[in-house]
Amino acid sequence: MRLKLLVVIGLLLLLVPTSGAVSYIVGSYTYETPGNIISGADDRMLFDGVKDSGNQVVLAVDFWGKNEEQSYLDLIWDFKAPVLIQYARVFGKNHTSSYLCRRVDFYVIAADGSEVLASTSPGSDNLLWNVQSDLIGLYGRYLKIRVFGYPGKRLNLEEIEADFIVYPNEPAMVSATRISLERASLSWQPSEPAADGKGASFYEVFYGQTEGFEPEGQPLLQTKATDCLLDIQSSAAYFAIYAVDFEGNRSLKPQRASLPAAGRVEGRITTAIGENLPGVRVQVLDKTATSNKEGYFTIEPLPVGEQLLTTSMVGYYTNSELITVKQGEAIYVTISLDAGIVEINAPANFLAQRLGATGAKLSWDPSGIDVKEYQIYRGESPLFSEARPIAKTQTTSWQDRELSEGSIFYFLTAISITEYESAPTAPVELIIPPLVAPKLIAPASGTVIAGLQQSVPGYVGELSWEAVGCSGYQVRIAGPGINIDERTADPYFVIPQVVLAKDAWYTWQVGAIYEEGIEAVFSPTSRFLVSNLPAEDVLAISQVGLSEDPYYPAKGDTFFRFSLSVPAEVTLSIYNLSGWLVFQQQQSGIRGVNEVRWDGMDLYGKMLRSGLYGYILTAARDGKSVIYRGNLLIRR
Repeated sequence: MRLKLLVVIGLLLLLVPTSGAVSYIVGSYTYETPGNIISGADDRMLFDGVKDSGNQVVLAVDFWGKNEEQSYLDLIWDFKAPVLIQYARVFGKNHTSSYLCRRVDFYVIAADGSEVLASTSPGSDNLLWNVQSDLIGLYGRYLKIRVFGYPGKRLNLEEIEADFIVYPNEPAMVSATRISLERASLSWQPSEPAADGKGASFYEVFYGQTEGFEPEGQPLLQTKATDCLLDIQSSAAYFAIYAVDFEGNRSLKPQRASLPAAGRVEGRITTAIGENLPGVRVQVLDKTATSNKEGYFTIEPLPVGEQLLTTSMVGYYTNSELITVKQGEAIYVTISLDAGIVEINAPANFLAQRLGATGAKLSWDPSGIDVKEYQIYRGESPLFSEARPIAKTQTTSWQDRELSEGSIFYFLTAISITEYESAPTAPVELIIPPLVAPKLIAPASGTVIAGLQQSVPGYVGELSWEAVGCSGYQVRIAGPGINIDERTADPYFVIPQVVLAKDAWYTWQVGAIYEEGIEAVFSPTSRFLVSNLPAEDVLAISQVGLSEDPYYPAKGDTFFRFSLSVPAEVTLSIYNLSGWLVFQQQQSGIRGVNEVRWDGMDLYGKMLRSGLYGYILTAARDGKSVIYRGNLLIRR
């Protein structure tokens, strides 16, 4: 895609004394610009592009640098994504001998910030000057035009222009998976939008048999999807995937993926007297197969080289042997299995004991020399049919961790060297008691600790909670000037001396520690207010706040939250800007934290219009009252 863009630069005459270069963020008039014109140096000035009496706008700058090399203006064009730049041009006027262009440098900058000086051209003393650089074949994210002036002289710019080709970005995160020797699956992430804001229309997949092959001719596949299945003709497979836009432009480079060389193994399993042996499990690395009724099996794909092949079946001795997998070929093996010991006894003296708060330790006696391993089952009832296997071990003990509360039933079997599994043991029950969080007592949530003056340097208080059957407690307290996370063995905690903020909220919670290494079980968070309000017999409102501001009634109710120093009757009144009462609600308030819910409706059940409203909170007690005034912005 070839785009030619003319950017006309904003009008402003600046006299800027500076010890270094002058650079600008340029406001611009553009048409479908696939990027921004920005500056990239230290002293940044923004001008908005005010048109003069003609069709063009101009930028006039006086340079006051110490020397000629410091007198320049940088214009950096960010294309938002790499493009292939063809040429760049800058045009200006020299109204008098005080308007001069000395030199213009053109740079192409990569996405990582590395830049290349593409060309340099002398300026002009003519009335009209026009400097152009051919940048054919240079690929970059930014174009920087550095225009040099003379110290004490003005530099006037009229237009900058560039011609460039937008290519789609290549796809990302390509992965290849082999299904068999002759078949593979590919997947990738869509390519990011290019400088014109458009992504790929489709993708082309090429296939080769050598690494780094050059994609030529017709692709193996064209697809709009981001995954596909492919037939391949060689063991070693290499892929190159291009993104293609709606004009047929390919990404400048492909993303690649490869599959290493592979082969397969085929074979037949028989008994010692040559009879077919179906149902035998065959394994190489992580791939398995089962012999069919004629005793045949196939495993593919497999990495090339020496591999260990293992066969096993209940009632027969396990067999293992080394095979050599060849590239693109199938090797054939014949394996004979001998019948082995069938009967084996279940383990004896199977026990389960508590291990910490949520663990179990299992132990048993060995079952004999023909035992290969033990299988452990766990269930929620004493029925073996409802239990499920959870582990295998070759030792005579095992530990289970992080169990849920309630009754747990364990079973154990022994497995012989011929893969025969014994009958299960009788169920062993283990009970895990519930883990509960402490219940907080004091201070209760929303409590106001009042009567403190601002001059008081700190507060010593005590937190308390109900004891639970655990090994200890973890206390967390947070607020202005304090952040405590400590342990205690007692069901109370003394708050250390802290510097208190005015009308400050503090939160606290307590966790029960049942076992080291297991996270404590914490209570819900509670909070209390340490305030400089007067003593309890004086009525006062504090900590007034709204759950939403601005408030969108269509999203649900909002809350007016506040604290009272003593219980009182509370009235919330809402007025429009004309002073008309549009809503009012009364309720009894408690000492501490209170809230009034409002659904955004007026006195007549209609939703209020967008705008600014005032509200008054009034608290009354024993013939006295206090008020709080505030504003609320409503949007619909």
